[in-house]
Amino acid sequence: WKDIHRACKMHYGACPKCLPFRSGIREPGLSVIHTNRFKDIGIDHYIFDAEIATRIGMAAFTTMVDLTSKTAVVSLVQSTDAQDVVCALVCDWVAVFSAPATIRCDPGSPLTAAITKYCQQLFGVWECAVGEARSHEHNSIVENAHKCLDKHVARAEQKGEIRSARDVRLVGAMFMIEFNQCRIT
Repeated sequence: WKDIHRACKMHYGACPKCLPFRSGIREPGLSVIHTNRFKDIGIDHYIFDAEIATRIGMAAFTTMVDLTSKTAVVSLVQSTDAQDVVCALVCDWVAVFSAPATIRCDPGSPLTAAITKYCQQLFGVWECAVGEARSHEHNSIVENAHKCLDKHVARAEQKGEIRSARDVRLVGAMFMIEFNQCRIT
């Protein structure tokens, strides 16, 4: 067709598979693909069993999952209060992917108000949405990440590999490698 050049250029500028191949010289700064992702994240806790928590001195992983790309980040926290969640969000998500536009939390969570306040004041987050407990996004993305994380923690616990917080951080890293890089989409 006569407009093939224009159609190819439009596809090249909009296709998520083609965007990473754009020249870095023509698009300085944050990659085009990254500016289109990581805008809507879900936050939840993977809480350790009481035995593991007392052994390592940590309460949970704060799980942060991008609802579009399904990229997951886990951060080891000493408690499940809002300050630890915001610290995990800033150190492990915002520092790498920049501030999200929307953050989704569980309904009735005491974290929602505090996270909303911190994130709107510090980063200009547009919305901190409270998802329904049985909502599609929550169950299919964040909870699936927790199922995969649970397999890693259970496997390490069976082998006796969880002796300290450092060991659990390595388990979290192995989870992120599998969940983010080794899955077929």
